[in-house]
Amino acid sequence: MKNKGNGYYSIDLVLYPIKIFVVIDPTEKFLLSHFRDEKIGEVKLPPCWEDFNAEVYSNIVFNKRTRLRGILLIIHSEDISSSTIVHETTHITNEIWDNISEYNYGEEANAYLTEYIYKNIYNICKKHLEKINRSKKVIIKL
Repeated sequence: MKNKGNGYYSIDLVLYPIKIFVVIDPTEKFLLSHFRDEKIGEVKLPPCWEDFNAEVYSNIVFNKRTRLRGILLIIHSEDISSSTIVHETTHITNEIWDNISEYNYGEEANAYLTEYIYKNIYNICKKHLEKINRSKKVIIKL
């Protein structure tokens, strides 16, 4: 997990040829200036994207500066919960398997990948919330 500043983090999946870009409380301007949609060019956000607790963007994106490919997770920190992280982790894990065209990955491989992603996203959210709450110990609700 690398903190890129301003609520922008990157998770390296090591064995998989894709990153996870986690962006907490972004502005639309930030998203459009940092990411490019692999299929359609400009990132197209749904009209009510700011109303979601969290959202996995529907297509693979490129970081415009580094050109790295990844899955974009947008999180609104005031609404974050463990159940939301689990929910979005499931979408991310499925997107990874689809992206590498692997459909017979096995239950154990899926469980380890899901656990790895969940722990990273949970730690990112916890550190981010502690930072904006001036280092108070933060417990993410269920």
